[in-house]
Amino acid sequence: MIGKVFSYFPGVERLTRTVLYRHPGIKQKIKSKLGHGKVNEKAEYNEAGWQDYQDHVRHAVKDHPIVLVHSSMDGLNPIGVTVEQMLDFLLSLTADGHTVVIPAYAISSQKVTDGRLKKYDPQKSPCWTGMLPNYFIRTPGVIRTVYPYNSLAAIGPEASAMMADNDQQVYVYGDHSAWKYCVDQHAAVLFIGTTADEANTIQSHMIPDVMGERWPIRDWYQEVVCPVKTDIGIVEKTILIQKDEWVQYVADYHMTRKLKKEGILKEELISGCPFGCVDDANAMVDCLVKLAEQGDLSFRVPGKYRK
Repeated sequence: MIGKVFSYFPGVERLTRTVLYRHPGIKQKIKSKLGHGKVNEKAEYNEAGWQDYQDHVRHAVKDHPIVLVHSSMDGLNPIGVTVEQMLDFLLSLTADGHTVVIPAYAISSQKVTDGRLKKYDPQKSPCWTGMLPNYFIRTPGVIRTVYPYNSLAAIGPEASAMMADNDQQVYVYGDHSAWKYCVDQHAAVLFIGTTADEANTIQSHMIPDVMGERWPIRDWYQEVVCPVKTDIGIVEKTILIQKDEWVQYVADYHMTRKLKKEGILKEELISGCPFGCVDDANAMVDCLVKLAEQGDLSFRVPGKYRK
């Protein structure tokens, strides 16, 4: 119910996020009332439900060489699927020529202290994005970006190409990034056990990097330094990331509704589990840029911050 209110009244979502940002102590107390919902207890394994879910995924990705997967194993509790089963299924997609890409955001990147992040090791730094990404990054053949913020991990025919020069990357989603590679190659974006409201990183954060000087909000970035473990030793990497303060102005639910209205995003429940698909990441970005140019941004910031 609250999520529906947010989708039609982005100012309400923005106000709620601002209150939580400025008063973090109350966040956990009211989290269940902000559209996150109650996590279902894990049910007995439902083989038919799991097969149905897999069939939907295979159908959604059949024409897409690259598949970007946002996931939540909690969301699959109604059919009792394990992380091992999900991992095995996603790896099986590579046999059909797909490259599977999973967000693997390092815990070390969660907090900036005095302009620095903690050391990032692409091979070992654990993820805060859930169980599946942590299993995935330890799978033989998986490659993870050396870029230390909102990193991606991938396996399949195009994994090496998308990671080839991210050591030259400055912006999170800009030139040389695996994110941009996925968008440029028209990747499918899946939401497995989760929703776009909660997990669509491209929708929430990529557009400023895509628009560059055309992004209408001033002073968007902060410069941070992160030690990164590489084949030649520890390298001090200087990057530009979104300032933390902007997160309080996100209007995710509103933008999700817009993407659905445009036919870019489709979501449904399969055996009680959330499933969503963006058929073309490039088309999604084009839609979001067009909306931003019309003044309909994914961030509802006060006018004093506008250019």
